[in-house]
Amino acid sequence: MKKQFYEKVLPTQGVYCVTGIKDGKAANRFARTLDGLLTLIDELDTGGANVFVALNSFSGFSRKGDDAIFARSFFVDL
Repeated sequence: MKKQFYEKVLPTQGVYCVTGIKDGKAANRFARTLDGLLTLIDELDTGGANVFVALNSFSGFSRKGDDAIFARSFFVDL
Protein backbone atom coordinates (compact mmCIF):
# COMPACT_ATOMS: atom_id res chain seq x y z
CA MET A 1 0.00 0.00 0.00
CA LYS A 2 2.87 2.39 0.77
CA LYS A 3 4.37 1.83 -2.67
CA GLN A 4 1.02 2.48 -4.35
CA PHE A 5 0.70 5.81 -2.51
CA TYR A 6 4.16 7.01 -3.54
CA GLU A 7 3.58 5.86 -7.13
CA LYS A 8 0.59 8.23 -7.22
CA VAL A 9 2.17 11.32 -5.63
CA LEU A 10 5.83 11.21 -6.74
CA PRO A 11 7.21 11.98 -10.19
CA THR A 12 8.44 9.04 -12.27
CA GLN A 13 11.82 10.68 -13.04
CA GLY A 14 14.64 12.24 -11.06
CA VAL A 15 16.30 11.60 -7.72
CA TYR A 16 14.08 11.16 -4.66
CA CYS A 17 14.84 12.62 -1.24
CA VAL A 18 13.77 11.49 2.22
CA THR A 19 14.67 13.33 5.42
CA GLY A 20 15.01 11.61 8.77
CA ILE A 21 14.91 13.70 11.94
CA LYS A 22 16.16 12.16 15.15
CA ASP A 23 17.50 13.74 18.33
CA GLY A 24 17.11 17.20 16.79
CA LYS A 25 19.30 16.38 13.79
CA ALA A 26 18.03 16.18 10.22
CA ALA A 27 19.70 14.08 7.54
CA ASN A 28 18.72 13.94 3.88
CA ARG A 29 19.12 10.63 2.04
CA PHE A 30 18.64 10.12 -1.67
CA ALA A 31 17.48 7.31 -3.96
CA ARG A 32 17.37 6.94 -7.73
CA THR A 33 14.41 4.53 -7.68
CA LEU A 34 11.11 4.27 -5.86
CA ASP A 35 12.13 0.91 -4.41
CA GLY A 36 15.33 2.49 -3.11
CA LEU A 37 13.31 5.29 -1.54
CA LEU A 38 11.01 2.79 0.18
CA THR A 39 14.05 0.98 1.60
CA LEU A 40 15.39 4.27 3.00
CA ILE A 41 11.99 5.13 4.51
CA ASP A 42 11.85 1.74 6.27
CA GLU A 43 15.44 2.08 7.54
CA LEU A 44 14.82 5.56 8.97
CA ASP A 45 11.49 4.54 10.49
CA THR A 46 12.96 1.42 12.08
CA GLY A 47 15.79 3.55 13.47
CA GLY A 48 13.27 5.75 15.30
CA ALA A 49 13.50 8.84 13.09
CA ASN A 50 10.62 11.03 12.02
CA VAL A 51 10.45 10.55 8.26
CA PHE A 52 9.58 13.18 5.66
CA VAL A 53 9.54 12.52 1.91
CA ALA A 54 10.07 15.39 -0.54
CA LEU A 55 7.28 15.30 -3.09
CA ASN A 56 9.45 16.78 -5.85
CA SER A 57 12.26 14.91 -7.52
CA PHE A 58 15.68 16.44 -7.98
CA SER A 59 18.40 16.64 -10.63
CA GLY A 60 21.06 15.38 -8.24
CA PHE A 61 21.79 14.72 -4.60
CA SER A 62 20.74 18.13 -3.29
CA ARG A 63 17.35 19.18 -1.94
CA LYS A 64 17.71 22.85 -2.87
CA GLY A 65 14.79 24.42 -4.69
CA ASP A 66 16.94 25.13 -7.74
CA ASP A 67 17.59 21.38 -8.08
CA ALA A 68 13.89 20.40 -8.01
CA ILE A 69 12.99 19.25 -11.52
CA PHE A 70 9.68 17.37 -11.42
CA ALA A 71 6.48 17.44 -9.37
CA ARG A 72 3.37 15.37 -9.73
CA SER A 73 1.28 16.73 -6.87
CA PHE A 74 0.27 20.19 -5.73
CA PHE A 75 -0.42 20.87 -2.06
CA VAL A 76 -1.72 23.83 -0.11
CA ASP A 77 -1.31 24.09 3.67
CA LEU A 78 -4.28 25.85 5.27
